[in-house]
Amino acid sequence: MRDKTRSNHPLISLVKLMERMGQYKLIDVFAELMAEDEAAENNPLLLASFHRALGDAYHTADAEEKALHFMQSALTLYLQFVPENHSSL
Repeated sequence: MRDKTRSNHPLISLVKLMERMGQYKLIDVFAELMAEDEAAENNPLLLASFHRALGDAYHTADAEEKALHFMQSALTLYLQFVPENHSSL
């Protein structure tokens, strides 16, 4: 479980853990915490990782509109800040 939830930020790891545990009600709480995280505001790739994790979690929770919003946001950030052949894309 640790390997499957490991990430470059503790909040992303917690979102992945809650997704795996089926605790979908907590995803909104983590989305709010991530929105307030100052480190993400100054690091677009970290913000893209946050949005990707939230998109995955919302998709698993069948909240497709929220999932699409966060996935599109992550893709937009990745396209702006990584090369076209980057593994994140």
